[in-house]
Amino acid sequence: MKGIKLYHTPCTELQNAIEYIWYQEKEEACQALILPSLHSEIIFNLGSSYKLMSTGGKKFNYLPEGNINGINSCPTFKIWKHQHRSLGIRFKPWGLHQLFGWNAMAFYSDINLMTNFFKDLTFTQELPLPGNRPEDKFSIIEAFLLQYACFKPLPEDLFHFKEDMTEAGSIKKYLTEKKKSHNAFSTRFKKVMGISPKQYLIIDGINKSIEDIRSHPEKSLTEITYQNSFYDQAHFIKIFTQYTGMSPLQFKKANI
Repeated sequence: MKGIKLYHTPCTELQNAIEYIWYQEKEEACQALILPSLHSEIIFNLGSSYKLMSTGGKKFNYLPEGNINGINSCPTFKIWKHQHRSLGIRFKPWGLHQLFGWNAMAFYSDINLMTNFFKDLTFTQELPLPGNRPEDKFSIIEAFLLQYACFKPLPEDLFHFKEDMTEAGSIKKYLTEKKKSHNAFSTRFKKVMGISPKQYLIIDGINKSIEDIRSHPEKSLTEITYQNSFYDQAHFIKIFTQYTGMSPLQFKKANI
């Protein structure tokens, strides 16, 4: 398949909120499987057709003005047709809130909020100009982000949540030790991260398990189960299958 995909590390001011910016071109229709991740993306469709379809049948089409791909809790297919061009911004888990001050949970669940925001943008008209190099697109998107960014401070307890919770052993024990209300903490967490603390830990565990299986094929699934804080192997298999659409063993065989 002919095409390119380029990755760009953002400028220093944006690196606390953004993992990278990418640009992709493909000349043929195709589809790819996307596994759940803690990273959300803003994607701008600069080609003919671009959409996501979850295994549950939910469809999501990307407008030329752009839209947000929130955090998926099930495997999702990315589908493009004809000549495809797209540009994406991959955020860190707290990136949308830190950069724009957005309520991440609201933007993931209400397409109207996303659409209304992007309708006001005019910079996307510059992105598909003939002869405009991918490097130029990266410069345009960075300039836009810096113009609209508010660089909202990230609460320290949310930033260090994973490490502190791991040390405590459970969310309940963590909240007790920190003398925090479960409802109040969960509401703040969802506003910044876009998902609940429990979902965050599950997806984090799945992502680390996937990386373990890919990078260390010699490890047993039992070893991976307990290293990533699942109760037992039955629990690991159930959650992994729910979030990826295949069992850990099937995934391991597909990646050997």
